[in-house]
Amino acid sequence: MLEDSDGFPLRLREAMQGRSIREFASSANMSAGTLHNYLNNESLPTLDKLIALANTADVNLNWLATGVGTPARSHSQTSMSYREYANAEKRLDIMLLRAIIECLEQTTMNRQIAMSAEKKSSIVASIYDLCSEIGDKAVNKEKITRLIESTLP
Repeated sequence: MLEDSDGFPLRLREAMQGRSIREFASSANMSAGTLHNYLNNESLPTLDKLIALANTADVNLNWLATGVGTPARSHSQTSMSYREYANAEKRLDIMLLRAIIECLEQTTMNRQIAMSAEKKSSIVASIYDLCSEIGDKAVNKEKITRLIESTLP
């Protein structure tokens, strides 16, 4: 997943915007040691940790993971006015969104995992953004399920 893993620690440090390791790790719901390992290129984050890092830093997930694109979040990742939201909604890939939601529901049911609506929506939004940024037009439920499973404990 991380094409430019050598550059990942630099992007992560940039995304932290001067915040301390302890503060940033706490905000991302991970240990300072785990974050320290990422910053020192001793390990790479799993998808769920990568999503948490991008959300905490308020940066583009694809940029953080691969170095492709810009650090700024796309419109689909930021707060929008009602008008912007209405226009963006027209461009949603409903089939992809439906597939992600169905796969998440099926996976959590099969694994008997209870999950808050906030956690579910975060996973759905992140996977949708990732699929959209990659430009993968075909809905591949097997791939979507694998992505979802990589975010679960």
